[in-house]
Amino acid sequence: MKILFIYPDLNIDIRWGGHYYEGIASLSAILKSKGHQVELLHVYNLLKNKELPRYLDSSLDLIAFSATTPMFPYVAECAKTIKKNFKKNIPLLCGGSHATSAAVEVLKNPEIDYVCIGEGEYFILDFLDYLQGLRDKESIANLGYKKEDGEVQINAIRDPIDPLDSLPFADRGIFKTQHENTDTAFLSAGRGCPFQCGYCSNNYLNKIYKNKYLRFRKPETLIAEIKVLLDQYSNITQLVFLDDVFILNEDWLSRFCQLYTQAFNLPFKALAHPAAISDAKIKLLKETGCNGIGFGIQSGNRFIRDNVMLRHVSDEKIKESISILKKHGLEFTVDVIFGVPFEQKKHMLDTVKMCAENDVSPKSHIFYPLPNTRLEEIAIENKLFDRSSYAEDYHSKTILNFSKIHKARVLFFHRYSKPLVFLYRKFSYTHTGALPKKIGQKILDYSVCSDFCIYSIISLRCVFIKLRSIFRKAAGISEFRLKEIKHF
Repeated sequence: MKILFIYPDLNIDIRWGGHYYEGIASLSAILKSKGHQVELLHVYNLLKNKELPRYLDSSLDLIAFSATTPMFPYVAECAKTIKKNFKKNIPLLCGGSHATSAAVEVLKNPEIDYVCIGEGEYFILDFLDYLQGLRDKESIANLGYKKEDGEVQINAIRDPIDPLDSLPFADRGIFKTQHENTDTAFLSAGRGCPFQCGYCSNNYLNKIYKNKYLRFRKPETLIAEIKVLLDQYSNITQLVFLDDVFILNEDWLSRFCQLYTQAFNLPFKALAHPAAISDAKIKLLKETGCNGIGFGIQSGNRFIRDNVMLRHVSDEKIKESISILKKHGLEFTVDVIFGVPFEQKKHMLDTVKMCAENDVSPKSHIFYPLPNTRLEEIAIENKLFDRSSYAEDYHSKTILNFSKIHKARVLFFHRYSKPLVFLYRKFSYTHTGALPKKIGQKILDYSVCSDFCIYSIISLRCVFIKLRSIFRKAAGISEFRLKEIKHF
C-alpha cells in the first residue's frame, strides 16, 4: 500500500528548515520492511490551501498526520482541504503526541477518520490490514475511530514495544534534506521518562502505559545504528541524544560509553535531570566525548517546582548538579519555564536569581498546557485556559487567561531572562558581602523589574514586532503565526 505522512513542523523563526522526527522515521522503516511505499510531506514552510493538492494523487491508500498540540490546528485545516478538494476519499489518520493525549477531541473534527494512540509501529501494520479488509477495526489496539452513530470509540492500548531492539533502525532517508544540510544528527537511545512532571506529555504517557513506558535499547544496538548513520551521511560530525534522561541508568551508561569510545571519536550532547546527575556519570561522559548536557531547572522557587510543576528536586540538588558539571568542565544549558498557574512575579524573580547565583544562562520557555496533563487540569479548573486557545501562538505570549500586566510579566521574563540573569549576577551575586548583595537585588527588583518598567518594555516590543512584520511583508518574507492558520 502507499502511505503519505504529512508532518507539520512550523516555527516562527524565518530561517527554519525543519527538524528530523524519529517517530515518522521509525514508522517508515517498519512499513518499508513489509513492502509498503512511504512518502513524506514535511511542512516547515506554510503551505497554502491551493498548494496542498499537488502533493496528493489517486494512488494513495492512506494519509497519516503526526502532530504536536500546537501543530494540530494546521492538521485540522489540511484535513478540511483534502476532504473538500480531493476526489478520492482517502482515509485520514492522525497520530503523534496530540492524538495520543487528546484522541476524543481530535476525532470531533469530522474530517479526521482515525487516531493512533501511543506507539504506532505495530499498530500501523494492523491498521493497513484493516484497510485491506483482513481484520476488523474493533480488534486493533491503539485505534480510535467514530462509530456509525457518531460516538467515539477508543480501543484498548497495546503494551509498549519491548524490547525496542526488535524494531528496525529509523528510516533517515525520509528526512534526507535535514540530514544533508547539517553536521548534527539526532538519535534516541530509548523511550519514556520516569519523572511525573505535571506540564510534560510523559505525565499522560505514564498514565496510559501504567508506568511501563520507560525503556532503553541495548547499548550494542545503539552503537550499530550510529555506524549505519555515519556510513550513510559522512557530513555528520556531532550527535545529539534526544532522550529525556539519557544518563538515567549508570550501568547502561557505562557500557554505552565503553562501546562508544572503542567505535567513534565523535562529540555528542545529551539531556539529563538534576536528580540523575552524579560525579561518576559526568566524569564518564566527559571522558567519552560528551561536550554538552541540557537539563531543566524550570523554576527557582521550591513551592512552584514541588506543588505546581510536580518537579520534586531540591535547591541543594540543583546547585550540586551545576557544581559537578562545572567541576568537569562540561558545557551545559538549563531550561526554565515562565507562566505556570499560581506563579507570581516574585517566583519569576526567584528563577532569575537562582540562575544568577549559580552563574548559568537559562534557555527560557513559556508554559503551554498540554492535553490531559496535571497542569492543564489545574489551568482549566482555575478558568485560566480552555482548549479553544490551542490555535494561539505560544512562542511570543502566554495563552493562559492572566491579567494584562501578568501576561506582560510572563513575556518580559521569558524574552529577557538572559540579560536579567547577567544584571543580577553583575550587581548582586559578584559581591561577597551579604549587605551589598541584598542592596543590589533590591535596586534591580524595584527598577528594572518593576511593573511600570516591564509594561513599558513589552509595549515597545509589541510596536517593534508590528513594524517588523510590516517590513517583512513588504519584502515578501513569510512569517508563521498559528493564529493565521485559518486564513492560509
